[in-house]
Amino acid sequence: MASSSGSKRIKTTAGLRENRRKEKIYSDIFLTKDHKKHFSNVQNRKLLMERKVTLLPQDVPDFSNEIMERQWSHLTTYPEPANIAIVQEFYANAKSFSPDTEPFWSYVRGQRIPFNADTINEFLNTEWEDDDEICGYAELMATELDHEEIEQTLCITGGTFQRNRQQQPLHIKRVHLSS
Repeated sequence: MASSSGSKRIKTTAGLRENRRKEKIYSDIFLTKDHKKHFSNVQNRKLLMERKVTLLPQDVPDFSNEIMERQWSHLTTYPEPANIAIVQEFYANAKSFSPDTEPFWSYVRGQRIPFNADTINEFLNTEWEDDDEICGYAELMATELDHEEIEQTLCITGGTFQRNRQQQPLHIKRVHLSS
């Protein structure tokens, strides 16, 4: 690990509006002392690793066709096991500690790692025709949902959404779901 004393490297990065700014890099692993402190919180969190998908036989052809149509076959193979330390560094450095920090990027072992919509779409080989167009998920979130109807459809008798302090629905526990 790089020493926290002595001279610091200065890295010049382009911001969202291509404004140049200088940013002091704390070490080869952490952007700042705050990120180093945040790393201990990240280390204590449980990581959810990728899980295998089990499909019903009748769903296999549709699912396979969708993967082939989108050219996502590279996503169906399991990569090498993750290096947990690198994953934790990514999450520790992804946290923003100041309002002028460029969003959706992290820093791992001296490398800037973007994870914005453009980067993800490039990885998935998808394109948005219109930047103002919202995706299907955003459209769904903008619509008013009938949570009572959802509960009646998905839950066993007496099963309900778990709610936050403002009584907004969050999720339904698996034990409350009907088959």
